[in-house]
Amino acid sequence: RIAITVASGAFTEVALPCTLVSLHESNRLYVDQASYRGSMIIAGERLFSIINYVAVEDYLRGVLPLEMGRRAGEEVEALKAQAVVARTYAYKHIVDNCGETFDLLSTITDQVYGGADVETPETDSAVCLTADLVLTWHDSLAGVYYHSTCGGMTANSDEVWGKVHCDYLGSRSDMAPDGQAYCSFSPVFNWEESWDAGELSKILRTTVRQMLPGASFSGNLKAIKVDGRFGCGRVKSCRLLGTEGNVEYGGDKLRFLLRRKAASGEILRSANFTVVKNGPRTFTLRGRGYGHGVGMCQMGAIGRSRQGQSFEQILKAYFSGVELRPIRVMMVSR
Repeated sequence: RIAITVASGAFTEVALPCTLVSLHESNRLYVDQASYRGSMIIAGERLFSIINYVAVEDYLRGVLPLEMGRRAGEEVEALKAQAVVARTYAYKHIVDNCGETFDLLSTITDQVYGGADVETPETDSAVCLTADLVLTWHDSLAGVYYHSTCGGMTANSDEVWGKVHCDYLGSRSDMAPDGQAYCSFSPVFNWEESWDAGELSKILRTTVRQMLPGASFSGNLKAIKVDGRFGCGRVKSCRLLGTEGNVEYGGDKLRFLLRRKAASGEILRSANFTVVKNGPRTFTLRGRGYGHGVGMCQMGAIGRSRQGQSFEQILKAYFSGVELRPIRVMMVSR
């Protein structure tokens, strides 16, 4: 049993599992001072989980502001494109996770979700104007992805994650007619990361053990050697040469080895980088973009919107061959 605070401020005990609903006209429930629409399912014994059971359209109202932020009027089409992609992602995971305890995590593992407190008029409007629209591929929900900044070219999903090639998740140029990348205004379009040799060696001794079961990195880093690249520019193969052995790795997971700083533990911004200082005391990488690079470039979508592209044009630019359809029509036709 757990204690629940009710509107009057009093406590009441409930047995688990239970579902909490709000009878207030605002239709909101509060967890740790944050408010959420829908209801809350609480289950467990010594440890318990809290699951927000919410309509997809209301869920999206809590996703878009955290994924795209507040946008100006000329950027509304980018918000609408994000709404469609986020909705498609949500429904695809609902189908794929059928039978599981919950459908989606509220973190970057799936989509960042902040409940009702983060909602804005601009993002609410984008959700409303695209209500129920999803992307489909051969009459099924498309498995869509998105990232912050592609750096001028998106990545093939099979190259990034080693999966079977997917036509609508292929690498595509994101260059505007003027020769500039649509996402060139992004603050992480170009970036640089530096470590002293001891700091990066310490990071690798931890991350290699975490990412490569059975492997280890000991001693100190001597050099970083990029041996191959994918067509999009991202690193395909990389050798980390140490005083007591070498490690070879590549693809997007390389970002999880070369974490940015020991204190924050943040992963590298992208796998599209060159080595500009290769020891012995300092290692510096100069790179482009932020994220895995697959699917829709969020900053690119904003750039396209600024240049007058509609949300349909934006979506077709990143996911060629897909269809835009209402989810209710697709579900009936299956």
